[in-house]
Amino acid sequence: KSQLALSIKTSDGLFQVKQKDIIYIESVGEHLAVYTAEKTLIARDSLKRIITELDAKFFYRSHKSYIVNCDHITKVEKGRFGDGSITLSNDQEVKLSRRYKAFLKELTLNL
Repeated sequence: KSQLALSIKTSDGLFQVKQKDIIYIESVGEHLAVYTAEKTLIARDSLKRIITELDAKFFYRSHKSYIVNCDHITKVEKGRFGDGSITLSNDQEVKLSRRYKAFLKELTLNL
């Protein structure tokens, strides 16, 4: 599944993005921003729907607004209140919420 392309429909057309190239996906209002090293695609979609198309071995929901590709994680930091932050291969930092604490535990075991 990770080799499969994800179809992203934007106002500029339909794009095929290899799952391994996706660094993370962010929910922004009624839209998603799909970040790769080369570009950012904005689509009208939801995290809830798109996560069903992603390979569960590589993609994890780290926060209500983020899905991250574990292959692109470079650092995980625990916060003071059970939350934390994740640094990705593009030097972007995304939130890790307490709600997804199991994800944090799994990450710290695997890194």
